Amino acid sequence: MVRKLEDGSFDFIIHDPQESYIQLFRILKKRGRMFHYTGEPGKLSGKNFAKGIVKRSLLAGFRKVVKAEEAKGVVAFKG
Repeated sequence: MVRKLEDGSFDFIIHDPQESYIQLFRILKKRGRMFHYTGEPGKLSGKNFAKGIVKRSLLAGFRKVVKAEEAKGVVAFKG
């Protein structure tokens, strides 16, 4: 949906990652999986962004969330 919007359309945007995870969980089929690409932000500073993604995914209802180090992301499994 966002890709369809014109450049420079908004003065202010609120991004709620928890709501995004809840909606992705909702539309995913039973036993479905979600891959969340993270890249390597924080690699040099030692920050662990994947940890927050894992936490928000579990709070949204995913039954299991694992890091996919080689793919630079996280996989969340719906029960």
